[in-house]
Amino acid sequence: MTAQIPDSVRINGTGFSICGVRGEGLFDPSVHGIETSAPHTACWRGFVCGYAVAYNHLVLDELTLWSEPRRWQYNRPLLESFFGDRLAIDEDQTSVSAQELACPVPFTGGLLLGDDFVEELHVRMGFQPAYKYRQVLELTFESGLLVSQSDRSIEMAEIRLREGRGDGKRSKDLAAWINDCFRVEY
Repeated sequence: MTAQIPDSVRINGTGFSICGVRGEGLFDPSVHGIETSAPHTACWRGFVCGYAVAYNHLVLDELTLWSEPRRWQYNRPLLESFFGDRLAIDEDQTSVSAQELACPVPFTGGLLLGDDFVEELHVRMGFQPAYKYRQVLELTFESGLLVSQSDRSIEMAEIRLREGRGDGKRSKDLAAWINDCFRVEY
């Protein structure tokens, strides 16, 4: 198993890893019929999103997406319907990357964002949970509009004290622990 590359959010000039999601509306290629493929074990989803908060709105700012070369003929029109001509798609390649997309994202719910990862808590599997970061913000959105921002760093520090390395659940139910490692819902 391999640690997964998290999506990110840039807010006030600082980049954060998304370490928790509660809600709906983040970019998901499969919702648009776009088929992705894992480029390596650190990205089983086949895509990585970079979001930003701009003028209190959530936008998809960066995207890297991998697919089988034979799938581009189907993926291309779907991507173009979503992004217009902001993506340069080379059908001979296995991936497409774009920056400065500034596509509004109609997300409603909460995001836990982490910065300053505590390396000694790293588990080489799945997504790293929020308590493994020293700085954690919770952002709440309504249809893409930022409605609240809270610092959750103290609560995460308290969880770190209680959880230690955070892998104690493994001894009780291995399958459930593995599934939890690949979830980002909170």
